[in-house]
Amino acid sequence: MVFRRLVYILALWTLCQTASWAGTARPVIPVVRASEVKTYVDVFSRAGYAADPLARPDFLPASAPGLQFHAAATAYATLSGKRTLGVYYIRFAVYNDLPDTAQLQIYTGAQENLQAREENKSGYTQLAAVKYEGGFMTLAQAVKLSIAPGQTKSYAVRIVPVKRRQVNLFAVLQNQSQLGRWYYLNYQEQSAEHIMFVVFCGMLTMMLIYITLKFVQIRSMEYAYYAGYVLCFLFYFLILTEFLQTVSINQTPWVVYYAVNISQVLAYCCYFPFFRKFLNIEKTLPRLNIVMRGFTWLMLAYCLIDGVLFFFPSTYLLRWMLWDGIRIGLVVFSVGVLVAVARLSTPFMRYIMSGSLAIVVFGLAAMVFSYWPEFIEHLPVPFTFPLFYFQLGITIELLCFALGLGYKNHLDQIEKIQATEALAYERERQEFERYKAAVEAREAERHRIATEMHDDIGSGLASVYYLSGAMRNAKPENWTATADKIGQTIGNLMDQINNIVWSMNKEYDTLPDLVAYIRSNVGELLENAGLDYAFDVPEDLPDLPIEGQQRRNIYLIVKESANNAIKHAHAGRVTVAFGYRQYLAVTISDDGRGIDVTNSKGFGNGLRNMRQRAANAGGTIAFDSEPGRGTSVCLSVPLIPPDSPQRKPQVNGEITETNSKKTENKAAVSR
Repeated sequence: MVFRRLVYILALWTLCQTASWAGTARPVIPVVRASEVKTYVDVFSRAGYAADPLARPDFLPASAPGLQFHAAATAYATLSGKRTLGVYYIRFAVYNDLPDTAQLQIYTGAQENLQAREENKSGYTQLAAVKYEGGFMTLAQAVKLSIAPGQTKSYAVRIVPVKRRQVNLFAVLQNQSQLGRWYYLNYQEQSAEHIMFVVFCGMLTMMLIYITLKFVQIRSMEYAYYAGYVLCFLFYFLILTEFLQTVSINQTPWVVYYAVNISQVLAYCCYFPFFRKFLNIEKTLPRLNIVMRGFTWLMLAYCLIDGVLFFFPSTYLLRWMLWDGIRIGLVVFSVGVLVAVARLSTPFMRYIMSGSLAIVVFGLAAMVFSYWPEFIEHLPVPFTFPLFYFQLGITIELLCFALGLGYKNHLDQIEKIQATEALAYERERQEFERYKAAVEAREAERHRIATEMHDDIGSGLASVYYLSGAMRNAKPENWTATADKIGQTIGNLMDQINNIVWSMNKEYDTLPDLVAYIRSNVGELLENAGLDYAFDVPEDLPDLPIEGQQRRNIYLIVKESANNAIKHAHAGRVTVAFGYRQYLAVTISDDGRGIDVTNSKGFGNGLRNMRQRAANAGGTIAFDSEPGRGTSVCLSVPLIPPDSPQRKPQVNGEITETNSKKTENKAAVSR
């Protein structure tokens, strides 16, 4: 008995539940008359609404357990902030009270998947060509309905919404003959948003063109990074507008579920390298530079991970969690970077930092308002759009960048002017230095000539004067010796005057002229002394200029060496060899009795004079001699400017007695 009663109770409960499902599954809903659809009618407020949180793949009948339709669908019209993993159903009926067949269509917005079926007594009949799987509905796509005059039809629509953070489900019944007017009215309702997008995308396009041309002009990588930053945001906002609604790229899951979010991340992956290079963070804050590079690589890794997870639809919630984490991380990291860079604030840095701060603040505001839109619902258009605040932040950043770039160009212009003025000043200074050097050289030459005229020629003339006086008082038999001294003194005076005139004559300011003058005068001196002599002059001797003072010092050194060979060395043969190896090398060698360098009495003043003349000529001199083995005098004089990159002579100016130096001197003599 007890078991039988339990069976009766269970059967009664099952019948009650079935009746409950049957009673709630198909509530009485108002019928939409075809005559009401002049242009379009909102049927969501008249439709029955049900949600399937299990997201079962099949089209469920109205009597399915757990699928309960509600007549008050308006309470569920806006699903802001709710997950969109479920599947949604709406039911509505249409009565054609017109004399002709009603050609209508149902439009539920851009959805991931849409199925529509016509209800009948046996269940549902699938409507032809209204199942859209794997694609996205656009304004040009809708479910077409055809209702004969006097006929009433009921429909059920299964909606799989696009998997975004929030969704706004709606359904309108459109008159197919008035679609053009519907599009126009729909555009009017969204005109403020459309104008905002058009202006903003146009601004991004112009900035992209400008930065690209700037990169082509300057070839600086920071401009390439900034161009990539602008391009990523331009792509992002073009997808969100209706500019690409009719293009197949905007109807693919890859764009809606991956590229929309990743384009924002890639924009920051381009902005951080621009920020580092444009503000020279690598040198001013090297540690921050390393951290920014690491965070950039982290964002790139996120793009790769999200791209892999895209192919696994079951990871949708994980992808949203990662997206929220990367957005919050971007905000926190950007604030930290701005705080770290604030201490290096300069007039130029303030522009870039202000733009970066605008992106952080307004980007955070857009993220907050997208989660809690009730904060801005009461504001006028366009402040009711969360995306408007993000666009405002980017606009401020672009303006700050333009102002900063203008300021940088202004600084570059100032630096260019300063560099030009400095260059002009340097040229004037160099001209003045050359003029001053020329004046000083002219004065020095005058002083030298005056000194030589006073010392050498004056002393010679004084000697002639005293000798002539002594000759008057001397006995006749001594006149010959005195006359010889007077003649020798006058001859020396004539040589000195010739040397002075020759050194001042610009016609003889080349190396070949110097060699010719030495051969003529020194050769005559050696020949008059009865010595055998030879001059070794290379055929490829360059025609280089030599100033007068330098010519005269070189000539006097060679002449003094020849006099030493005649008077002190008692040589039988003298060789004078010339060479040029980026400097003039003159070697005077004899086969006389040589010089004791440890005891050079008798002609020590002559050696000192030769060293001094070599220094005055800008060169060096070396002596190689031993008693009984002859003497070699090696003179080296550079004939190139001191600031020339060519190698200067490597010859010491001291007396040397090394075997290597002897070998070098002998080689020079052999040449």
